[in-house]
Amino acid sequence: TPDYFRTMGMAIRQGRGFTDADNWGATRVVVVSEGMARLVWPGESPLGKCLLIGDSKKSVCTQVIGVAEDVRTNNLKEFTTLQYYIPFAQSDSLFSGGPSSLLVRTAGPSDHYEADVRRAIQATDPTLPFPTVDPMPKTYASQMRPWRLGSSLFSLFGGLGLLLSAIGLYGVLSYMVSQRTSELGIRVALGAARRDLLTLVVNQGLKVTAIGLAIGIVGSLIAGKALGALLYGVSPHDPVVLGVVTVVLVLVATIASYIPALRATRVDPMVALRYE
Repeated sequence: TPDYFRTMGMAIRQGRGFTDADNWGATRVVVVSEGMARLVWPGESPLGKCLLIGDSKKSVCTQVIGVAEDVRTNNLKEFTTLQYYIPFAQSDSLFSGGPSSLLVRTAGPSDHYEADVRRAIQATDPTLPFPTVDPMPKTYASQMRPWRLGSSLFSLFGGLGLLLSAIGLYGVLSYMVSQRTSELGIRVALGAARRDLLTLVVNQGLKVTAIGLAIGIVGSLIAGKALGALLYGVSPHDPVVLGVVTVVLVLVATIASYIPALRATRVDPMVALRYE
């Protein structure tokens, strides 16, 4: 029907989709997929070309009026290359019965609208059989399950890696600062302001962290190319993820540098000088 492509969220790459004018008495028209256009008419526009659809002895020329983007059919991983679409009003050459299904695009999660859709269908004719309503997420849940399990494992390992990185970073930086207790005591004894010492120590810790982050980001961008084949619908170079990791590690580095430095600057200079 004319609203099919909009309902399915499919873009028309060339030409046009169907309209109410594409009815039974009008010129027979067809929309083909991008893959079909490339294979059947390589290097040229398919618009205006002729297809013979159905029984070759009875079929008439069906004019190509549009090219729709490639979609997946019954399989979430592989595109269906050869696809064409004809108006339902002109489908008498292929189908003798009525429509077998009704597609409904919802404004929210589709499983929330099952009862509403069922009531709307039954309201059109009380003699209709009980309609079966299948939300797309449930229909393809079995195919999505391995991907969701994989994404959960990747998220778990990524979270553990971030946690271990934060713990290691905190331990290393806090140890480095604690080793400078004597130095900080001498600076305090010579008249250095505690605020200046805190700023000095934190900045040095952040410099070390910035170098590590730069190396890590470059490494993640390189490794992302290898991981890209294992991901579905997710970029291995997600700026949000990289940004969150960067913010977390910078925050940990700041805390790891600030707390030991604050503790060291509060030590009596004479105690700090006798630290070793």
